[in-house]
Amino acid sequence: MIRQGQVKSVTSRDFQTTKLWSFQLEGSDRFFRTGKFKPDITEGEWISFEERNGIVQMETITMTDSGPEENTTDAAGPLRSAAPINSSTPDVGTRIRYQAARRDATSLVVAALHTDALPWTAVEQKNKGRKLDLLTGYIEQVTQTLLTKENDA
Repeated sequence: MIRQGQVKSVTSRDFQTTKLWSFQLEGSDRFFRTGKFKPDITEGEWISFEERNGIVQMETITMTDSGPEENTTDAAGPLRSAAPINSSTPDVGTRIRYQAARRDATSLVVAALHTDALPWTAVEQKNKGRKLDLLTGYIEQVTQTLLTKENDA
C-alpha cells in the first residue's frame, strides 16, 4: 500500500542484540516499521512510501514537495521540503493539483518499478542511492507531464 504524509518522528528501540527503527506521520499514532534500517528522513519532511505486510519498503521512500514553487532541484535529484501545505495560502488549488499529480506520478513509477519497465543501466542496478535519485527524478518528470496535460485540457 502506498502511503504519504509529513514525518512526525523517527525513533529506534533496542531489541535483543539489534536496534529496530520506525517513524510516525503527523496525524497518526501508528509507527511505520523499517526494521534494522534507519530511514534517511527527518522530522517535518513530506514523504511517500510503500508498505508491505506492515514493513516499509525502504527503497520506495521518496521525499515529496509541498508545492511546485518550492521545487528547486533538477529532475534527477531528490526532492526534500519540510514546508507543510497551508490552507490559508491563496494558491491552494495549485498545491492540491500538484499533490494529486505527484501521487499519481508516484503510483505510475512504482508500477513501472514492479514490472521492470524502468531503463536501469548495470551501474544503476547495483547502486541503490543512484536508483533512488533516478526514481525521484522520474516521479518529478511524470508529475510535470501530468500537470502540463491538465493545464492543456
